[in-house]
Amino acid sequence: MLKSFRRYILIIILIFIIPTVYLAVFEIDSLRENERVIEEIYTNQLDAILYPINQYSDDIFKTLGNLMQNCLSEDTAYRDSCLLQHAERLSSPCQFFLYDQSGNRCTELIDRGKHPVTSGELRQVLIDKEQLLTKLAVNYTDWGYQKIETIPVNGKYTCLLFCVGTGGTNSFLAFVLEPKRFIDNELMPYIQEIIGEEGKLAISVQKLGDKSSITNSERSKESIDPEYEKSLWLFPEYSLGIKLKGSSVSEIVRSRTQKNLFLIIIIDLILLLGIWLIYRNVKKQVELSQLKSDFVSNVSHEIRTPLALITMYIETLEMGRISTREKIHEYYTVILQETRRLTSIVNKILNFSQIESGKRKYIMEHADLNEVVRAIADSYSIRIEKDGFTCTQKLQEDIPGIEADKEALADAIINLIDNAIKYSDQDKYIELETYRKGSMVVFAITDHGIGISPTEQKYIFDKFYRVTEKNIALRSKGSGLGLAIVKHIMDAHGGKINLESTKGRGSRFELHFPQLKTS
Repeated sequence: MLKSFRRYILIIILIFIIPTVYLAVFEIDSLRENERVIEEIYTNQLDAILYPINQYSDDIFKTLGNLMQNCLSEDTAYRDSCLLQHAERLSSPCQFFLYDQSGNRCTELIDRGKHPVTSGELRQVLIDKEQLLTKLAVNYTDWGYQKIETIPVNGKYTCLLFCVGTGGTNSFLAFVLEPKRFIDNELMPYIQEIIGEEGKLAISVQKLGDKSSITNSERSKESIDPEYEKSLWLFPEYSLGIKLKGSSVSEIVRSRTQKNLFLIIIIDLILLLGIWLIYRNVKKQVELSQLKSDFVSNVSHEIRTPLALITMYIETLEMGRISTREKIHEYYTVILQETRRLTSIVNKILNFSQIESGKRKYIMEHADLNEVVRAIADSYSIRIEKDGFTCTQKLQEDIPGIEADKEALADAIINLIDNAIKYSDQDKYIELETYRKGSMVVFAITDHGIGISPTEQKYIFDKFYRVTEKNIALRSKGSGLGLAIVKHIMDAHGGKINLESTKGRGSRFELHFPQLKTS
């Protein structure tokens, strides 16, 4: 039965666990999919912001280039003031050069007294870029498209080239500036205007290979670690990064997924706990069912034996086969003993039935524990002597009275005496004792029987449980209800039952009753 039960429990576990494991795998897979979707969202969001920013910076220099190109066609006196006027449009420091490719001449258009990059240095850089300049001029001539090319100068500066002449005289305007200042002074105000003061996005500009932000939309000295980034058109060595303010979307999704996974684990644990509790309870019920089956078998044997003896002795008497008065008296004595035995078994079953159904009523009254013990010892003296037991009594005379149901009290003591007789082997000794211990009045019974192992001591007060460790226990038939009834009686009296037992050396049961309060 237990093997079949375990198989069913395993099936139940699989039914519950497989879906939750599948859900956990699905949640992890959803996390990957969510991260992919988030990356796509970030990329689209970054493109949407990056395009107008790149277009804005491109327009600045194209507009400036066109304006300056117009100034170059003016006479010298007006040209200088015109160029200076347009140069003031940039708030970032910038040098302006005119480079003639055909003559390899490079001239600084506006002299402001500061020359971070000299004409000679720029000329040499542009000579090395001859193919790029030719391509830029061809694009301008053939397509009518004014493209700006970027050339690094001295590592720190960037030269932006703008073709202003075609044909045999390819001329170029060159804007030499420091990208970091331009981004901070020109682009960042525009970026802040795009995302707004209350925007949920944080934008940062970083130099490739350097995680520290050059500038950011928060104007914070602390670096903003972007979720995604892309290079700027005019300054490819710099990237524009984007991140959600506060927790990033990926962090939010990851946090939510972790919570879901944690919830799934908790549900799994709860399910496992529930299954374990079901397993434990059902196992207990299965074991109880087995104990009930053993109980029916034992009780049937207990009842059948005295009934068989009574029937046999009565039939013998009825047929008149016994002639002597002594023998007839002996037969009547056996019949009476077996009848009492039957009565005891039936009473025990009825008592337990009442206990189980909650119908047993206790009539509490003043009781003298010594009187009850003496009365039971006297009524049991014949059986005790017949079974070869020695019974001693140590009854403390000045113990206070207790409040008890005398019939139930007698049942408890008789059950303990029955057990002492039943589970004793060669050393047939029983001691009955009463004494006062603090606020409690105690009845104790000690035997030199087979004892009870620590393992079985945990179960002996359970209904239908019987000690089966020794052959004597197997030979001694019983219902397994005696100690369960004693425990219930003690609970009803507000007392407790203690057990001290050593395997092979005997047992000592103590019944502790609250003493009767005097007004």
